[in-house]
Amino acid sequence: MERVPIRLGTLRATVKPSSNVSASPLLSEGPSVTNASLVRVCRVCTMQEARYTCPRCNTPYCSVDCYRSHGESCTEKFFESHVRSEMQFSSNARGDDDKKQQKSIQELLERVREFQEEQQQLADGEDDEDALMQRMEELALLDKTGQLTLESLTPEERRKFLGEVADGRLGKLVELWPPWWLMNERKYRSETSSRRRQLILEEIGGDIDEAENEGEASSAVVVEPSVLYPVGIFTNSDAQKMPKSMSALLPGGRQPSPCLRYHLVEVLFAYALVLRAFNGDYAQDTAEAAFMLLDLCRVLSEDARYESLEHVCLSCLEKQSNVSEGSPANARAIQDVQQILRTDVFLLDALSDTRALLERYQQELERSSESDKRARSERKAALKKLAAIQNKMIFYQTWTYLAPVEEFQALAAELEAYTKDKELLGAQS
Repeated sequence: MERVPIRLGTLRATVKPSSNVSASPLLSEGPSVTNASLVRVCRVCTMQEARYTCPRCNTPYCSVDCYRSHGESCTEKFFESHVRSEMQFSSNARGDDDKKQQKSIQELLERVREFQEEQQQLADGEDDEDALMQRMEELALLDKTGQLTLESLTPEERRKFLGEVADGRLGKLVELWPPWWLMNERKYRSETSSRRRQLILEEIGGDIDEAENEGEASSAVVVEPSVLYPVGIFTNSDAQKMPKSMSALLPGGRQPSPCLRYHLVEVLFAYALVLRAFNGDYAQDTAEAAFMLLDLCRVLSEDARYESLEHVCLSCLEKQSNVSEGSPANARAIQDVQQILRTDVFLLDALSDTRALLERYQQELERSSESDKRARSERKAALKKLAAIQNKMIFYQTWTYLAPVEEFQALAAELEAYTKDKELLGAQS
């Protein structure tokens, strides 16, 4: 006779060696299954090899899912009964040590709870892995059919993706957009000169088909906007519309506030971070880009005020958005601000492109139609606020156009000196 131990018990049982008797197969074909081999088959799913055995009922199972299916409280009840019976036996032998016994009971029961928590975590881990695999399959299918866009992602997935684009972590996986303000100034002026003279017509949110239907043989060339250069560019026509002095915007002989330069830093910071987050193409989700811009730029959205360069720099580096929570993307955007401030054409084009982004969002709101009265009221309020923000942008652009470029180059130098002194950008070096 062979002695077979029962797990976690003190009893012993004996069984006779079984003979290999073929089980009746469900189909006439296929290999026969022996009684001995059935012992190692999961008794829950009957599909996989059983690698584990329930310590209470000795049921073989293959995975956490099968363990939970066969009886959720089975293990817990076994352990508790085993612990309590053992402690009862000890109590009869040592009745004068109740406090020590009670402490031992609690320790052993705590181990039971820890075991249950580990089992639950293992089960949750398998559930999370299954959900992740299913989500990856869904995204792969959307990508295969050409339908994968930012709108396909959940808010958390979108935040992580845009954050990794903004701080450059996706550079090894996707081709990152080269910011136009990092180009050589002479090359940039040459590449954008035609648009600046308006010999090339770019439709910004307009209907290109309308001109085609009219059949007009226009000399202007219609092209798709390229993310290599900003959608909005400060043209010669824009320059001709500029007033001769700031008195047109500041009556009574007033001069622009000295703090205006600090406010400009935040505007450019928000613009640069948005462009990097959307890999240069905010047209893929204009509403999301506009929301992000206004969320980052409190000067535009909340009429915030900054009294010093340190104040605005710390505010920018600590900003949290759907892209970053104080990540290296913020520090990189500060470097972008320095580069934009050094060249007048970069500065004016950055402000023009910011206006173009907000204008596109305005047009989307104007085209939208809501049947709900509350939604219509909210849309009307949003359009009114956007109009006020656009007036602010006109003011900033007029001021930067009329002010000498040396003033902004000096601001860039101050910004660079401050960040180096405080070692705020050490992570980027």
